[in-house]
Amino acid sequence: MFKIPLPEIINKLQQHSGFDKQEIIVKIKQKMDELSGLVSEEGAAHILANEMGVKLISGLESSRLSITNIIPGLMNVSIIGRVINQSEVKEWSRGERSGKIASLLLGDDTGKIRLVLWNETADILKNNNLTGKIIQIKYAVAKESNGFGSNGVELHTKSTSKIELEPEHPDTTKIPLFDDEISNLKQNNESKPSFSYIRKDIIESSENELNEFRAVIVQVFDRIVFFEVCPECRKRARKEENMWCCGEHKFQTPVYSMVVNAVVDDGTDTIRCSFFGNQAENLINMDVNSARAKFPEKITSEFINSLIGKEILVSGKINYNAQFDRKELQIRNISLPDYIKEAELLLN
Repeated sequence: MFKIPLPEIINKLQQHSGFDKQEIIVKIKQKMDELSGLVSEEGAAHILANEMGVKLISGLESSRLSITNIIPGLMNVSIIGRVINQSEVKEWSRGERSGKIASLLLGDDTGKIRLVLWNETADILKNNNLTGKIIQIKYAVAKESNGFGSNGVELHTKSTSKIELEPEHPDTTKIPLFDDEISNLKQNNESKPSFSYIRKDIIESSENELNEFRAVIVQVFDRIVFFEVCPECRKRARKEENMWCCGEHKFQTPVYSMVVNAVVDDGTDTIRCSFFGNQAENLINMDVNSARAKFPEKITSEFINSLIGKEILVSGKINYNAQFDRKELQIRNISLPDYIKEAELLLN
């Protein structure tokens, strides 16, 4: 559930707009009427904030996340997990560049994820067996993986990343024991969900359900994450010497994919949605190459406002983000409502 209390939204709008509380409330009611009651008061307030240029929502990157809630594109990710296994430290070189690389498999009470250690951060594994120990990673980058880990994502360290062994943190008590619990955790790619979606109100949806919602876009995050993929199988691609590789194919030139995050409201509640690849293109009505050319750094406020208030049908899997106490939807389909079919649903 996307929890920003309405009074808090109104207070922020007052601070940034110069309108008093009553004027803000009137504008929220007018926005609800304008959208024929399709959004809640909170959803209308989100739309109003976008129109006024007021940012209500801070990013996920600065807070510690549960493994199950990590998605590709997040920067400065912080997690706490127990080491399930570790690789050897290896040397690498590409042209004039060289360094070290290693990896860990981490688990917490929600899932597993691969952590790739680059250069100096790989030194922590030299003559050091971390298996079974709890570590905290700060300032890592979440990238799409080739099916390894939680939700098709893995973490990579960078020059500013920090690793702390056996941190003094209250969340360490939530981490399962290595020998009898973590080894039983399921990785995201071990099972394939069926693709039968149930139409529901957002407020009635539950974790792990495959649901469909008819809703209105009330928030679009201004950063599009672009990443290289294989032109043949569309898996995440990485450069190796003078070639690109996805694990199955080698090629000279990759193509690109992207992820866009937004919030929708169906009048009963709001939910954060992640749109990947074709679904992101359908959301912004623009192919990835055009988006890279038009929005190299972030989406303009004018373009965001053109999407706000648009009614769409979205379907996908419901995930629960315990860190922020809210439901989130990983989009698998997006379309415009067929109002004849919608009328038939109401009649039935």
